[in-house]
Formats: sequence, C-alpha cells, structure tokens
Amino acid sequence: MNKSIRFGIMGAGSIAHKFASAIPRAEGAELVACASRTPGKAEAFAKEFGIAAAYDNYDALLADPNVDCVYIATTPNFHEECIELCLAAGKHILCEKPLLSTSRRVRRLIEKLEASDRFLMEAMWSRFLPAIRKAREIVRSGELGKLLHLESHFCYNNPPTMERLYSRRLEGSVTTDMGIYNYDITTFLVGAAPDQIVTTKGVLHGETDIEGNVLLHFPGDIIAYLCCSYRFRADNTCVLYFENGTVTLPDCFMVPQQVIVKTVAGEETVYEFPTENGFEYEIMEAVRCIREGKQQSDEHPWAAMLESAEYYDEVFSVWGNPWPERD
Repeated sequence: MNKSIRFGIMGAGSIAHKFASAIPRAEGAELVACASRTPGKAEAFAKEFGIAAAYDNYDALLADPNVDCVYIATTPNFHEECIELCLAAGKHILCEKPLLSTSRRVRRLIEKLEASDRFLMEAMWSRFLPAIRKAREIVRSGELGKLLHLESHFCYNNPPTMERLYSRRLEGSVTTDMGIYNYDITTFLVGAAPDQIVTTKGVLHGETDIEGNVLLHFPGDIIAYLCCSYRFRADNTCVLYFENGTVTLPDCFMVPQQVIVKTVAGEETVYEFPTENGFEYEIMEAVRCIREGKQQSDEHPWAAMLESAEYYDEVFSVWGNPWPERD
C-alpha cells in the first residue's frame, strides 16, 4: 500500500478550514501540520482539526520533515512568496487559486519548476468534481451533437466591506476570485483555449474589478458568454447548448449537485452528484501525482494555469486596471 502524502497548511482562514474538513474524505492524504503568521491562530486551528503540529511562522512548517506537500491557503498577494519558500524547502505544492495573477509571473515560476523535481498544482477543485467530469464526458461523447454555445453566470452581492474581495493590495478581483470558475470550467468543457477574447469595459470599484462580461470564441465556432459580479445575485448556472439539446449545471455551477440533460425532443435525464465538500477530489489528484513522481497533473497542467493568467492580462488590459508592479 502506498504511504500517505502528509500535508501542511499555510494559512488558517475559511478556505483552509474547508481543506482541512476534506482531508478525511481524501484517500491517501493526511494532515500533519499547519502554520499562520497570526499568533495563536495556528494553535486554535490545530486544536479544531486534531493536527499534530502548529507553527506561528512558515519557516518552521517548512522545516518539518513530516510535511510532504504544502497547501497554500493565503490571500493571493502572498502566493508567489509562499510558493518560492516551498520550492526552496523541497516541498510539493497545492496552491489555492488564482495561482499567480499575471502570465509573466507564471512563466517565471514554470522555469523554476522545470529546474526542480517538485509537484505543483493550482487548486482548481471544480475540474475534479464528478458532476463537471460527467458534463465533459457528454461533450466528448457527441450524444447531443456538436457543442455550439456555453453561458455561465457567477454573481453574488458582495459589498465593499468585504476587504479581501475589494482590496487591490490583497489582489482582490472578481475575475480572479470568481470569474476564474467561469473561464476555467468553460475551457475544460470545451477542451481548448479560446482563439478570441472580447469584453466590454469592466465595472470597477477604484482599481478593483467588481463585474466582468466576456465573450470567448473557440476553434470550430464555439461561443461562450461569461459573467461574474459582486454587484448582484444571479442564477449561477452554466448551460451548454448543443445541436440536439442542452446540459445544465445548476446553482452553483462551480460545485453542481446535478447534471441536467434535455434533448430537443423534450426528454430529460437528471444525474445526481451529492457533494458535501468537494475538495477531496483535487487532494486525491495531488496524492496520485506525487506518488507517481509527476511534477504536474495531466488534468490541470501548468499550461492551464498559464492560460488563465493570460486571460487576466487580456481583460485587465482592456479594463485599464492592471496589477500594480511588485518587482
């Protein structure tokens, strides 16, 4: 039997709580350590989840020989620093999305990864959910004919008092925080990168984008419309339109509980996928890859992470709110 992959967590916020809750569901994974730069926070986190080691700094976590892989659960502005610390310490990495927010930084990171032997994957958990994979299976099967169009909304009324979402210093952005799901799930289902991206001017709050509306054109004349917003609540579905029917991923499409298939003849089939957490699937993918000595996942490779960063560059260049230079 393959040994468990032992995880440590950097950060102890809400997303770290969800990850820790998923570990018992993830075969082959064990949570052995956590760290937070906020004094006392890691200790409380460790007590809540029964974690053996808690540290008030990241260096101590990275020096722990029991940690094989680090899950980075910090705000995005710290991702690059944390990734470099992990690589220097020889740890494998599962980093919360967005991995990095510009394509230049992602390319630079890929060069460092290629010179190492460490595994890294952006924690794009939706790609690994059974419902999303069922939808992709339907696309590939051709059972509804050619895929023609996709439309997705991911919108919640999130007010400016939510600093993490609105602070440009913390790399707040509706596009990288929520719109990444519209973009990544769309390209995953289509199975290709767009060959044209068209957008209206984004809605900004200061320099922070709080709504984006984007059209993508794919080879074969497949069109996708993506909407993400902090300004209003939408139905938050993703609908795929084929020659002979539709596939709907209902609210919330990033973690759908069903896949609804309707033919043009009016026949409906509903596939049920009850999901209580969902992070366990990406964790098991990381476990599989590390055990097999892979540096990247075939299902979410470094190229996909670079593609997402290029998408951010493209829309921000149109909206006039590029990220402040930090180096």
